[in-house]
Amino acid sequence: MVGILRIPGLQRLVGRSTALVSFTGRRSGRQFTTPVTYARANDHIVLTYHRGRNWFRNLSSNSQVQLRLAGREVEGPTQVVIDPVEAQKDLTIFLEALPKTAKASGTPLDANRRGDQITAANLLDSTVVVRVDVESTSTDVT
Repeated sequence: MVGILRIPGLQRLVGRSTALVSFTGRRSGRQFTTPVTYARANDHIVLTYHRGRNWFRNLSSNSQVQLRLAGREVEGPTQVVIDPVEAQKDLTIFLEALPKTAKASGTPLDANRRGDQITAANLLDSTVVVRVDVESTSTDVT
């Protein structure tokens, strides 16, 4: 998957909402890259992770990450969203942007593609919401 997402033009096969996130391991200091599903929310990118996954702990607040989004390299600091109201807001944006993911998570969208706030709030028990504040500078990769 990582190789496919690095080849220009092939990201369309995987999906426009799939990106590569590169980060430094907090204990090993090694560089890691993994595919993630993301959604844009105004001035930041929203990533979500299942709490059972351990690697997201490398994305503690103020960690610097690089994202490859649709052939563009961007970077910025991360923020683990702890405030439940803000986390629910970002999670709802994420699910509304990705109807298939919303359906798979059991969060129904109405006819206007609006998510059910109560169901989204219940997902926060098992979901970590991370914001990446993307800097205005980015690099096109060809």
